[in-house]
Amino acid sequence: MSTNTLQGGIFIQKSSSLLRRQPGRDELLGLIAAEKGGFGVSTMCRALGIARSSFYDWAARSPEEKDPWAAVREAVLELWESSEGRWGA
Repeated sequence: MSTNTLQGGIFIQKSSSLLRRQPGRDELLGLIAAEKGGFGVSTMCRALGIARSSFYDWAARSPEEKDPWAAVREAVLELWESSEGRWGA
């Protein structure tokens, strides 16, 4: 099956996701958390293909469990600031 179609004498090719990164699971769960006031959690989970139990499990975690690299990023930022922005340049 071809992804090319003829439109007005020009072949239009279906775009790939080369430049569009697909959102990760944590990003989708964060979206659900941000929008749960306006939309139902069940509806959003179904539309995004995420199990509702996964959302509630994710929501119950502490921020450190949601982002295990947060402490590392903070330590690197402190080192960079202590070197007056010269470290790593």
